[in-house]
Amino acid sequence: MQFNFSDDIKFIMQKLNANGSGFLVGGAIRDLILRRDPGDYDFATDIEYSTLKAIFSDYSPKEVGAHFGILMIHLNGVDYEIAKFRRETGVYNSRYPKEIKFVKTIEEDLSRRDFTINSLAYNEETGIVDLYGGRQDIRRKVIRFVGKPKLRIEEDALRILRAFRFISKLGFILDKKTAEAIHEKRKFLNKISKERIFDELSKILL
Repeated sequence: MQFNFSDDIKFIMQKLNANGSGFLVGGAIRDLILRRDPGDYDFATDIEYSTLKAIFSDYSPKEVGAHFGILMIHLNGVDYEIAKFRRETGVYNSRYPKEIKFVKTIEEDLSRRDFTINSLAYNEETGIVDLYGGRQDIRRKVIRFVGKPKLRIEEDALRILRAFRFISKLGFILDKKTAEAIHEKRKFLNKISKERIFDELSKILL
């Protein structure tokens, strides 16, 4: 599948892949497959954080999550996030990982993501990277956790509300095992701050 990207998206991708490995990731790929206009475009790369800042020094690079290896650049009036490939291990308070480990491949990075429909990546050389059946779930209109559903919730209980946000946004339904895990682990939402719950509920209502 080929996508028609703006010149800015192509420019960022070219910069990343001229200096390492770079992919467009997550919701943007999902929305493009659904022929929806992505609300934003996020990128992932194996390029070192300091090198990223140098590569995009002319585009107001801003650290928005150095601990997570995330850099924001400003290009023609639009902000774009570029994150280093990473894995998150351990569970801390059902919201924050105990350890962030930067990794070398997009495959490792995709394994940490929440839902199969968001665990997608793309660049021109590789095409779509889909390790967990995300495209099939898009066709089936199903929300399904990557890997073990209960573990995904224990890692970040806010994913319970994110699942319902995607139902409201896309008109999809919950996968059976995902629904069962959400029901069983619903009390984990008690560990999430009221502010974050309010923010997610607002997105669902809107």
